[in-house]
Amino acid sequence: MDINSIANYTQTYGTSDSSSTSGMGSLGKDDFLKILVAQLQNQDPTQPMSDTEFIGQMAQFSTLEQMQQMTQMFSYTQAYSLVGKNITASVTDDSGATQQLTGNVDSVITYNGEPYLMVAGYMLPLSTPMSVNGTGSADSLLQGASLIGRTVTGYYLDEDNAVQKVTGQVTKAALVNGELTLTVNGIAVNINNVTEIADGSDTNAG
Repeated sequence: MDINSIANYTQTYGTSDSSSTSGMGSLGKDDFLKILVAQLQNQDPTQPMSDTEFIGQMAQFSTLEQMQQMTQMFSYTQAYSLVGKNITASVTDDSGATQQLTGNVDSVITYNGEPYLMVAGYMLPLSTPMSVNGTGSADSLLQGASLIGRTVTGYYLDEDNAVQKVTGQVTKAALVNGELTLTVNGIAVNINNVTEIADGSDTNAG
């Protein structure tokens, strides 16, 4: 299912709108406004709505709107936290069959005011059943960035495929073949081969 079939997919899973956060049949802000307008139009002229009652209902509306905004902000925060991570999701194709889709979350886009995850060309709403597989590349790079300037000790293979030890400050962090690799004294060291991490003051070539 690609971008062109998003309409069919949203019919299957729906979108994570504000009504889904509080259960079926809950009122949205548009419904609230309609009820308030209907109350004003049909009120008894001899006993009009008091200012206190009107202010109270407007306060309820303001609270409802703030809750919906917070829900939307949380949805986007949740979506962006998945960028770079590898997920497995259950999706329904055009024939109605359920399939497992595994891939990295490339980006987040907005469709009908809701965040969608882009995974291998597929648009997935946050309501999609999914699981996160291990540590994503974004987390790996953040881990590597936190080590820049720190002194580490690790092992690497030289040109003769002999194991060598190196100690020095990390000057660069990068993903090589999907794995975090640190540059130490000009030498690439896989994060899995790092045996010691210190602060940036003990810099000795090994």
